[in-house]
Amino acid sequence: MASVVYEGKEDFERRVRALQTKKNRKMAEAEVDLSSIGIIPRMIAHVLFVLFRIFYGKQPSPLKFKAIEVLARIPYQSWESLVFVVLTVFFSNEQLAIRLGKLGRFASIAQENETMHVVVISHLARKQSDLIRGVAIPAVSAFFYYWFCIVFALVSKKWALELNVLFENHAYYQYDTYLSAHAQNLKANTCSCDYLTFYGRNPKDLHEFFELVRNDELIHRNMSAALLTDIYA
Repeated sequence: MASVVYEGKEDFERRVRALQTKKNRKMAEAEVDLSSIGIIPRMIAHVLFVLFRIFYGKQPSPLKFKAIEVLARIPYQSWESLVFVVLTVFFSNEQLAIRLGKLGRFASIAQENETMHVVVISHLARKQSDLIRGVAIPAVSAFFYYWFCIVFALVSKKWALELNVLFENHAYYQYDTYLSAHAQNLKANTCSCDYLTFYGRNPKDLHEFFELVRNDELIHRNMSAALLTDIYA
């Protein structure tokens, strides 16, 4: 399993590009054993996935991805805030500071990456979007999910990370399914978005964009699982 400490955004992007080969992706998929995840995170993840299906359908789509990505960034934002607050109280505990520093560094890069997903996919989904499914449901769910993630991490960091493993695993396979179903159409369309350029990615077409987003989710899943072993085992 990969190191849980990023050297920086360039290191993250290098890992993402490495997953463009099927061999590397299959190896990365096999790194995490989901069978060891506890019943509480499983139940919460199941409820979230059922709600996605009810409001956005079973099949993946840009509008569904927007809803997924709005929530996907929330744990990282909440963990980063939590690390800042906890360190304010426990500056003198060096080992705790190191453990929290690893979580904070991961959360910072991951939430920036997930924000890019939300902005660009919102741009792509604007024709499908409506006031309820495109705006109200993601906004309201994000508000409550943020505070849930804060409380959940305080109750059990292990459960919080396990829930994130399941969420990112779900996102990864949703993108993989979408790529398989719409490969030709995606390859025929360019991906032009100012925020994507600002972030530092320049995919040649929509297919490559969604490939890279899929790879992002696999890395987030594996890094969350690695933190379980490295910090909270």
